[in-house]
Amino acid sequence: PRFDNHNPDVNDYLQSYQDCINELEKLIAAFKKVSFPDVVEQSIGLNGASSQTVHTSPTIDTAEEIKKYKALLEEGILTQKEFDAKKKQLLGI
Repeated sequence: PRFDNHNPDVNDYLQSYQDCINELEKLIAAFKKVSFPDVVEQSIGLNGASSQTVHTSPTIDTAEEIKKYKALLEEGILTQKEFDAKKKQLLGI
């Protein structure tokens, strides 16, 4: 938002700015939900102090996941390139 003839009052400007922030927060929340569907958010704080959001991923048995993708490769569902990419992703390399 800009402070101009459309928003001559500081309070109008601040409200417009807050509306933009709210829309961005909604967009970020939707993006997180789509990008990280299995991540659980937890808020932590100390005795009512400001809280901090922590993202935790479910524990994944990497070897088991790689075995699943290897089976898909052997069945011809995945290409070698797709398997290698997924394996690197799971191994964090």
